[in-house]
Amino acid sequence: MIKYIFILLFEVLSLYSQQRYMLEADSLLHYTMIEVANSQIGVQELTGNNDGKEIDEYQKLFNLKKQNYCAMGIYWSWWTACSKVGISIMYIPIKKTAVAFQVFADAKKRGKKVKFGASIGDQLVWKYPDTWKGHTELISNVGKNGNVTTVAFNSSGVGSQRNGKGVAQKKRNIHHPLGRMQLKGIVTFNYKRSDIL
Repeated sequence: MIKYIFILLFEVLSLYSQQRYMLEADSLLHYTMIEVANSQIGVQELTGNNDGKEIDEYQKLFNLKKQNYCAMGIYWSWWTACSKVGISIMYIPIKKTAVAFQVFADAKKRGKKVKFGASIGDQLVWKYPDTWKGHTELISNVGKNGNVTTVAFNSSGVGSQRNGKGVAQKKRNIHHPLGRMQLKGIVTFNYKRSDIL
């Protein structure tokens, strides 16, 4: 009985701690980034040690090798979208960081707080309590009651892995934790057409 009360209390506290912050982004760049991220679903690690042709490309932007790449993969998707659209990487709205939680912390610092919810192209950010470690995924589809489908870099096709063997499509719920990780928040984007093209 005490176990169930603790679980319920944990979920209620998680709900109250969840936040969503909005950053400005060019709509064409954002749509292209989503397409790029979706194109990576099915990528597999070479040896199961955060490596492989595509994964090395994600990490090269950060001068890293064989590191967890959930945040790096999403940033790489923005970077690649810039190349496809033909604009400078200075228009990437999220912070360039290999640490998932830093993406949300930066959005909280620079962005506008908006109503909690989910949209296609939003970035979910989870974090383990009392540590900097966490996980991030990109929403590719939105269902009912907080259910979403995501593009998950450094994950796998089954279970709730944050450190899997490639890039997978996952089913998540924005109102529930991911294992022991709490959803700290969501980074969303305001579509603002610019004159950069």
